Amino acid sequence: MKFIDAHCHLQDERIFSKLDQIMQKAYSAGVFAFLCCAAEEEDWEKIASISRRYHGVIALAGIHPYYIQRRTNNWEIRLREFLLKNPCAGIGETGLDYLIDNCALLEQKMILEKHFEIANELNRFVNIHCRKAWEVLIESLQKVGGIRRGVILHSYSGSAELIPVLYELGAYFSFSGSITRPNNKKGPLACKRVPTDRLLIETDSPDILPSDHSLRAMQNNEPANLVYVARRVSEVRGVSLEEIAEVTTKNAEKIVGSIP
Repeated sequence: MKFIDAHCHLQDERIFSKLDQIMQKAYSAGVFAFLCCAAEEEDWEKIASISRRYHGVIALAGIHPYYIQRRTNNWEIRLREFLLKNPCAGIGETGLDYLIDNCALLEQKMILEKHFEIANELNRFVNIHCRKAWEVLIESLQKVGGIRRGVILHSYSGSAELIPVLYELGAYFSFSGSITRPNNKKGPLACKRVPTDRLLIETDSPDILPSDHSLRAMQNNEPANLVYVARRVSEVRGVSLEEIAEVTTKNAEKIVGSIP
């Protein structure tokens, strides 16, 4: 079986120093491609370097809502330049997070929509973080007419009822280790509702370690643990693990295109 990790942060200092062994472990587990998302501008070149060093790593550049106050004045110019220099790259991680203290709602929305404009201008896909801001996200997607190349809703935490609306706007729904948590009731309901052609899985490494007794000693999540997410998704949807591997790989390849 082969898997694609639809959202991870290989540049994160918590795992970067051990990346050689982490990547070898992932390849051995069947994970052959990785959508490696930036959090802020200083990540961009580091991720590009990782993508050149390891097979299957797709670089994504963007500004996470946590870090919008650290952006440079010319971040939009720099983002366009990065994407033109890296033709396989996507945009991310960007999004909306209305649980942040002093969260600058209007500023988050403005920056997200700039990412969307650049995505459609350069025909790139977008990897999105969204917490407690689903109606605003839908409004922003509608404003730009959706994202032609596709939108990945990372670690989807919205309701099952929102899925048809987001589907029409080009959304793919990615599930992380949070779906393995016993107290997560909303996640499985949404996972069951997602159309097969828009289902993805991810680790969000080094965060969201899956709930499994065999992983209790681990401090940080890593892409090799994607199989735990896939297994839980297969249980929720009542299909084989092999089918989840095949479907989610096919869907990710539709968005990304060729794997470097």
